[in-house]
Amino acid sequence: MMIEEGRIKIWKTEGIKNGDRAPLAQSSVSIAALEPVSESNKVVYWMQSAQRTIHNHALAYAIERANAMQLPLTVAFCIMPNFPNANTRHFQFMLEGLSETSAALSAMGCELQWRIGEPAPFIESVCRSAALLVMDDAYLKYERQLKQTVAASVLCEVVQVSTNVVVPVMAAYPKSAYGAYVLRASIHKLMPYYDKPFTLPELLYKTRETAKPIDESLMDLLKCESLPASSRYIGGFSKAMAILMQFIETGIADYADDGNNPDLMRTSGLSPYLHFGQISPVTIIEQLRQTGSYDETFVEQLVVRRELAFNYVYYEPGYDEALELILPKWAMETLIVHIGDTRPYCYSLSDFEDAKTHDSYWNAAQRQLIMEGTVHNYMRMYWGKKIIEWSKTPDEAFQTMLYLNDKYALDGRDPNGYAGIAWCFGKHDRPWQERQIFGKIRYMNDKGLKRKFKMADYVARYHEVTE
Repeated sequence: MMIEEGRIKIWKTEGIKNGDRAPLAQSSVSIAALEPVSESNKVVYWMQSAQRTIHNHALAYAIERANAMQLPLTVAFCIMPNFPNANTRHFQFMLEGLSETSAALSAMGCELQWRIGEPAPFIESVCRSAALLVMDDAYLKYERQLKQTVAASVLCEVVQVSTNVVVPVMAAYPKSAYGAYVLRASIHKLMPYYDKPFTLPELLYKTRETAKPIDESLMDLLKCESLPASSRYIGGFSKAMAILMQFIETGIADYADDGNNPDLMRTSGLSPYLHFGQISPVTIIEQLRQTGSYDETFVEQLVVRRELAFNYVYYEPGYDEALELILPKWAMETLIVHIGDTRPYCYSLSDFEDAKTHDSYWNAAQRQLIMEGTVHNYMRMYWGKKIIEWSKTPDEAFQTMLYLNDKYALDGRDPNGYAGIAWCFGKHDRPWQERQIFGKIRYMNDKGLKRKFKMADYVARYHEVTE
């Protein structure tokens, strides 16, 4: 297979001196025409955001290039204990998935090298005799800086391949999109070109090198904040596929009507696996088509809305800094006008974190986040709106949401999470009827939950055991 034009970005071409990285450019690379540099003995794929072998475009590209150069492939993975806001819950889930992925790479004949620490010196050492370094995509600013640092530290050619979205961000739209409607037409036009399932090429030049596999035993070596593992989710591609097939069998037929109902739990449950790159959206779409379960409402969330979030963090680096850096003018102005409004309740960060508010619905959502590492999609919106209503200022509410989501959510520290938080303050939305505290920002209340859903079961499911 040939990786589609638009997925490939050239960071540095062969022969450029260290530090003289070429500017990013989309490229249609003729693999057959590229030869290895003298004394090179391998191709390296630095796996980071795409922690899988199935429908991994970066891995496929690395194999194609290795085969064309008649070289073996080394896959490198760096476990970063100091990754921002990472804790034992995140690492537990990640290592569960990597255990499966490392076994799959070994079966393919790939050498796997891994290290706990900072990636730049590790990847530089792995690449000292490499003809090519392939990297998977990055959108959050911390990860993008890592890619820049690593690309500047190696002497070989460097290529990045987009694989965690269906339509690459820069191909979909060249700037920050005001709303989903801006991206929708472009994504639907480009999807037939980009959402093609494929099988990995066979690696022709295999290695006999073996390494200690990546597995959960490494948890003892990670010194970071301790948090219980999710009570619901176990990491790995096979677990993601089982959840997907269960959703196809029991949930997707009612998704359009009941996806917002927190009592019925008709959501897919795949967001943690997408966050860690343990499953590709291309795999999900393929399964929907193969089973005759393709649902436009679900694909709107999986592709258009999710990739709107990737567009947001890529083009607006202030996504985790301050509201004035990310909000449309109307939203910021209306929040400022109402900043002095009287709040009916005002809670501290510890009150929110411990689910100690007067609202049983909100407390249940927070407990779901603490227990499972996710919140039902509709309740996540309610959760955010109420933090705005019960905080001293919008800025304080923004920081509270960032803290709680990044700490407890398995799909925290993610474009979807940052876009969802910004949406609570008016990003990607429109002005509504003006009211206290919110101004023209969209409002949600408990009466709406009572009117639309049977909330008793949801509250009971996440009721505090000590009460």
